[in-house]
Amino acid sequence: MRAREGLPAFVMPYRPAVHPALREESVPLWDWVDGHRLLRSAAAREQHVERTRPELMVARCFPAAHPDWFGLLCRWLAWAFIVDDELDDGPAGRDAARCRGAIEGLLAAVEGNPDPGNGFAVALAELWERTTRGRSGGWRLRFEVNLRDWLWSYHTETVQRSREEFPAIPEYLAHRRHTVGTLWCVDLMEAALGIELPAAVHQLPEFGALCGAAAEHIGLFNDVLSGEKERRLGYTHNSVLLHEKHSGMSTSEAVEAVNVLLTERIEMLDASARILLDHLETAGFGEPVRAETRTGIAGLRALVRGNFDWHFEVGRYRAPEALVQGRPGYVDELFAATSPSGARPFSPR
Repeated sequence: MRAREGLPAFVMPYRPAVHPALREESVPLWDWVDGHRLLRSAAAREQHVERTRPELMVARCFPAAHPDWFGLLCRWLAWAFIVDDELDDGPAGRDAARCRGAIEGLLAAVEGNPDPGNGFAVALAELWERTTRGRSGGWRLRFEVNLRDWLWSYHTETVQRSREEFPAIPEYLAHRRHTVGTLWCVDLMEAALGIELPAAVHQLPEFGALCGAAAEHIGLFNDVLSGEKERRLGYTHNSVLLHEKHSGMSTSEAVEAVNVLLTERIEMLDASARILLDHLETAGFGEPVRAETRTGIAGLRALVRGNFDWHFEVGRYRAPEALVQGRPGYVDELFAATSPSGARPFSPR
């Protein structure tokens, strides 16, 4: 948005980081993608290899993941980005029946019945088996529900576009929690950090508010950087474009309005984290649970910061440099253990 004029100052208080395994992963990841025939053209390869770099997003968003999980996380995000482009920008994004069939084919893989001729489903079956191996029934159920909600959100959008429906901003925000995939990434984050918060924590409203604020920030920030691309494609599920539609704002005014929402989500995330930790203490949760919760909160903040930095480091959205409070760090700098000036350290509160 406003590529020649720059962007507003974004509040981003969390410290950037990068996983040291980044330098080692690129070739194995794309060998796996090729092995499942997920890239169907040279244009698709450019979009996903050169302009998306999912391995960089993993390094940014999961900087503390156990080394054994890094390659698996890269495969999950590469698969998800390719599926996202198929269901958003491809023919399935304009045909509700085709979209529904594609989603049902993928979910058959989760149920253990992938179509051998569907590379995306076969890849998902492999990812599912490797990821859920040894996990508890509660974790598996949460992960499956969040993954299903993410996939079905594409069908919702396809139906709404076919009817020329434009959701109001509050409705859109609730929907955006699922479309960006953050909630199932939170499940992956727990596994990759070697923790599993009990159901009693996951069911607390403060935990839901914490995850919701992170998911909405990640989705809204993507909206700002991807708005012009989506405008050209006729893709209307974007908070900047919806502000323009509903309020008659100019693009710059709409970006500023979304930036207000972004700042509010940072404040909500931090406030929910404080309330959650206070609640766990007063409710008598032991130190092991409180310690794992602090680790999970740090992981959520890393997801938010990693998404922020990644958007400025790849060509997927042709994003301009931002005028930010603590500009995005870059990989070479971070390997040298430097960090942007002015950024507050991110740590559990």
